[in-house]
Amino acid sequence: PKVKLETKAGSYATYENKAESDGQIGGFDYYAMARYFDSAGYRNNNDIVAKDFGLKLGHEFCDRLNAKLNLGYHKDSYGLAGPLNDNQLNALGPKATVFPLDDADSLNYYGNLKIENDFEDAGKLATDISMAVRQVKSNYMSSFPWQTDNYIKTFGFTPRYILSGSLKEHGNKLTLGFDYYDAQDHIKDGQPNTENNVVIISKKSYGLYAFDQFDILEDLVFSAGYRF
Repeated sequence: PKVKLETKAGSYATYENKAESDGQIGGFDYYAMARYFDSAGYRNNNDIVAKDFGLKLGHEFCDRLNAKLNLGYHKDSYGLAGPLNDNQLNALGPKATVFPLDDADSLNYYGNLKIENDFEDAGKLATDISMAVRQVKSNYMSSFPWQTDNYIKTFGFTPRYILSGSLKEHGNKLTLGFDYYDAQDHIKDGQPNTENNVVIISKKSYGLYAFDQFDILEDLVFSAGYRF
């Protein structure tokens, strides 16, 4: 296994610590990452703190079947310095803020599983199954108190079949695929400590597509596709 440690520092009390490792354990290829970032920012109420974690795993079950798993996590909190008009900029300077109590935080995590089947001359089948969640909370407390909370959840299923070969002594690659996504955005906003407005937006999408690449010459490729 390989391990890499990295530390950075800069202006405005900015620093970053990052650790990475990759290698093989018990037949699995892996990559792991952890990161911490902190900065006071150039302006007042412009600070940010962020944490990231990531993990990638891969395993070849046999010559014709392998799988890869990708997991990620991100969390941050930050100040919302907001804009300054010309009078405020001249009177207070570029580092000032008139929104000292506004802030936000976000949370993201996701997973993706990719399964690849190799049928040799009969082509390849690659299937991705993914899930992602994002939550953002914003607090506007400097003037008229207001809070907004977004919770977004997305599921994806995207198999595709790839056939590479030759057609009349010319290289040809055909891709056939299907996409399915299901997303929901749960939005809540209003004044603190009151019954907030709630809006839920849901969307499902389906798609079938075909894409072909035909090698007319060594440096000339004709591509055509259709999606519906």
